[in-house]
Amino acid sequence: MSRRAALALIVVLPLAVGLPLREKLHYYATHRAREALTTVPTGGAGTLNHASWRLRSIRPVGDRVEVVLEQTALDQEGTIQLQNDYQLRDRSGRRWELDHVSGGDPYEPGERSTRKMRGRVPADVAGQVEFVMLFRPAPPRPGPLPGLRFRR
Repeated sequence: MSRRAALALIVVLPLAVGLPLREKLHYYATHRAREALTTVPTGGAGTLNHASWRLRSIRPVGDRVEVVLEQTALDQEGTIQLQNDYQLRDRSGRRWELDHVSGGDPYEPGERSTRKMRGRVPADVAGQVEFVMLFRPAPPRPGPLPGLRFRR
């Protein structure tokens, strides 16, 4: 291989690999959902989408973590069934989805309801994960997703 060919390979190869990777990373950064999380102190309540939310308990149950969440509708819009994302997160950013076990939305403003959810989490972080809920409006709105992070 000649010197010119080797020099061309040294210049062209990083560009051939780096430019597509840069484009993909830029696309990810501009299209991923950003979050605007409000931190709720331990035992406190947070307001999200016309409802007040309080974390009643979060505890390991077998190989899962169980979350009990209380919702109080603040007005008629707070009684509408919505698609929220319920997650458990650890400090390193890993996320686990929760499955609905029981409960649902309140029917009248001022009414409280309780819902129970469970998610499979590795045993080494089960006692440390925090509960996060995100509101995903339909149709999607521009801007970050509003949400609540409940401290333990």
